Amino acid sequence: MRPEACDGCGTSFAGLTGGELSGKIAHIDLPAIEALITLFRIWRIRCPCCGKRVTGVPPAGVAESLCGPRVRALVATLVALYRMSRDEVGPAFGALFGINISKGSVQACCERASEAVAPAVEAIKADIAADHNVNMDETSWKQAASSSGCGWWRRRLRSTS
Repeated sequence: MRPEACDGCGTSFAGLTGGELSGKIAHIDLPAIEALITLFRIWRIRCPCCGKRVTGVPPAGVAESLCGPRVRALVATLVALYRMSRDEVGPAFGALFGINISKGSVQACCERASEAVAPAVEAIKADIAADHNVNMDETSWKQAASSSGCGWWRRRLRSTS
């Protein structure tokens, strides 16, 4: 941003080149985030030839879940990584995105995330079980005003020899 005129005498700087950089100012913002809600109308039609009623099929992935993959990923991140309760996630979505998500939908998102990572979890369990050097480490962190232990973490100890 270049000054337009001298603030001492009022001389215009129009057309002048040069000068020296005196500083930088960073400004960070987020774009407006809006929920994309798509309503799929599923029709049932009676066959004029045989009379059988045939129902349309929604696109792949739609029938399995109310929430799309990005919503499911955000729900799982809020619950697993940021430790929000299932009671807190729904109102957070209401405040941030203007959409209501029930506790049941939050739970369904968490279950689908658990299913998605299950093979990796099983591989880690097998890897730990096969290792001869396994140690238990109780790692705790503060939450609110308490410093209660929060879970057990397994760490593999590798020798450097």
